[in-house]
Amino acid sequence: ELVSLCYLTVTWLAKLDNRTIGITTGTRTVSHSYGTWSRLIEGNFEGAFWNGYYYGDTHGSGAGRQRDTQCRPNQALAMVIAPDLFDQDKMRTALLTMKMSYWDRLAWQRYPQKTNFYNPYYDNNNDTDDYHTSNGFNYHQGPEWVWCKGFYLRAVLLNYSQQEIEKKDLSAFEDRFTKLLISAQIYDIQKSL
Repeated sequence: ELVSLCYLTVTWLAKLDNRTIGITTGTRTVSHSYGTWSRLIEGNFEGAFWNGYYYGDTHGSGAGRQRDTQCRPNQALAMVIAPDLFDQDKMRTALLTMKMSYWDRLAWQRYPQKTNFYNPYYDNNNDTDDYHTSNGFNYHQGPEWVWCKGFYLRAVLLNYSQQEIEKKDLSAFEDRFTKLLISAQIYDIQKSL
């Protein structure tokens, strides 16, 4: 989602003022106009992130290929804010993969439970020597995030016509999905009072 936000920003800046900017990495500086940066991101996005079933979470992160190719639900945010970065057929495949992989009662899981990184218990006060959970490190490693569901629903609506939604029975899924989301949250709120 960060690359899509960057793309959205440089595309907007190119419309305001297409000046040249430089980005320095180490001792090397590369200078391009905002419009060129926008086209470079657009031209390289699919090749960098698409892996056959979904869009990987990172590219060249240094944390290894397993981390770079993780399927995470925040890709729906990128689909909504920068849909022109995505091939529509691949985006649809990714949406179906997300639907099958991440659904939980209240929110989207940040990692599928079967991965080594999944840890659903977030405790920011944990000050132990456990690298994976200390000081809330696992915030991105498993606790379910409600906000991703909204972007998922918007991505489905953006990428399917009403006829396609009905044909693929996605409308029934989305109706059940929304009702489940709302009813589960209402139940939890009432239970906590």
